[in-house]
Amino acid sequence: MRYEYVLVVILVSGVSNSKVSGEPLGYLKYVLDILGDVVQNETNGIGINCRRHMDYYQAGLKTNRLWAFQMFDAASKLPSGIGAGHTVDLGSFEECLEVIQRIDSSDSFRGRYCLGETNINLKKINATVPLKLASCLPESCSTTDVSTVYKYFGFNFSFPDNLCQTIADREKLRFGLSEYCGVAFFAIFALVIFASTIYDIYLYITESQVKHRALVAFSILKNGKQLIAIENNAKQITCMNGIRVISTMWIILEHRYYIPLSYFPLWNNFYKETWKQSAGNMLMINVPMAVDTFFVLSGSLVSYVYLWSAEKSTSFHIFKFYLHRFLRLTPVLVAVIIFIVTLLRQLASGPLWSSMVESHLIDGCEKYWWKALLYIQNYGQTPSLCISPSWYLSVDMQLYVVSPIFLLALSRWPKRTIYGIVALIVGFLSLMV
Repeated sequence: MRYEYVLVVILVSGVSNSKVSGEPLGYLKYVLDILGDVVQNETNGIGINCRRHMDYYQAGLKTNRLWAFQMFDAASKLPSGIGAGHTVDLGSFEECLEVIQRIDSSDSFRGRYCLGETNINLKKINATVPLKLASCLPESCSTTDVSTVYKYFGFNFSFPDNLCQTIADREKLRFGLSEYCGVAFFAIFALVIFASTIYDIYLYITESQVKHRALVAFSILKNGKQLIAIENNAKQITCMNGIRVISTMWIILEHRYYIPLSYFPLWNNFYKETWKQSAGNMLMINVPMAVDTFFVLSGSLVSYVYLWSAEKSTSFHIFKFYLHRFLRLTPVLVAVIIFIVTLLRQLASGPLWSSMVESHLIDGCEKYWWKALLYIQNYGQTPSLCISPSWYLSVDMQLYVVSPIFLLALSRWPKRTIYGIVALIVGFLSLMV
């Protein structure tokens, strides 16, 4: 028995044992009365099993049963601060799912967590906002049954099936063909890495020369050395590394603190605009500028390397130029997409898991993976992107495709090309104003 459950029983039982005319006081009495109305009204459309288990739940609350108070405690109550934007209360997901109650030798039920939504009108801001609350009722109650129960409380809630879970749903591995393909893909990939690393270690011990570079291409030893190596050659502009680090840290900061404002529940949601207008938060608001620095760095580095090669009379092969860029980005992107569409859904659960991860990430990759691999995600009306940050890869690849036009011109007519580029920059800026 967990300590927090004992504490809940003590607190709630203190209310239920304080009686006037033999009746429990406060909110618990209100809930018991509602549940009694739900159970007794046989014409409300609630299923037979749900009605029987709800009756048992009501009896459990009246007799101070621990499992019943767990369900009662796990369900949302009307949250404080709705006028400030606290319109989402997730209840207690784990506490609800851990309820397992046996009625008799042939009947038992588990707690089922559902996240429902309704609209409420707030006169303070003259707007209708969604209110999301969690329910914890027996698993025999369908989403329609749960909606019916909440109508007795005066709320017209809808409970989507994908936002309802039991402990069995969470523990059940939904392995199908795609999941097995994902396991097979990463198992083969891990085997290749292992074999390549073992071969590289063998070469190191025997001081032998590698016969084919492809055999050590996936070696952890070889690639690890390259990751931590500090190169200093004419093809590098070392000051760019510092700019890249600062910009990367800036973007990570935004994704950690600013992005959640748009996706996760907030206690003071209506004060977001006030927060955005504060001068002290400009560091967070202007993070998109950090993405622009990566475009500048990429373009500058491509131009520098090309002009350096041209000065050394190195021939330029446009096919190799494109192929190198495609092979540099695509294999990693393919691996991430395969992981998302095959294995990601198996890694966790939670009240927002279906609505956040499955709907916004997994569904996007299942439908639009091809746009990500063709680097055209920034075109068309795509409801959800496959890996949202990969829009940058699409734009960067498209700029890379058109860059030879400017690079070839820059090597042949440097002054005229620079004048033309400046004119293009001024023209684009004027269109943005």
